[in-house]
Amino acid sequence: MTKPIGMPEIEKAGRAVLDRFMAALNIHDADAMDACMHFPHIRMAECSVVVYEAPGDNPMDLFDRLKEQDNWHHSAWDDRELIQRNDAKAPLAAQLHALPGRWRCHRSV
Repeated sequence: MTKPIGMPEIEKAGRAVLDRFMAALNIHDADAMDACMHFPHIRMAECSVVVYEAPGDNPMDLFDRLKEQDNWHHSAWDDRELIQRNDAKAPLAAQLHALPGRWRCHRSV
């Protein structure tokens, strides 16, 4: 019989994926960001919901817009929390901030 995976292991694995995503974001690697997501990918942030149907659906001008609007050069996690899980999914709520420029806080699930 297979031993069920415990909450600490699932949360650790989820945080590792988020860490890979953040590393890809900070080096402007959209393909590596896509590799960290399941599709369709639903992004809930900044009072809106956006659905990315497939890899490559992230807006390709993302990095240029962030740099132009906010003098952005990197982001960092403030908080990551496993909010529920089942055998198929383990969503985490994540909060990040973008630096420098205006302090922008994003809370996503």
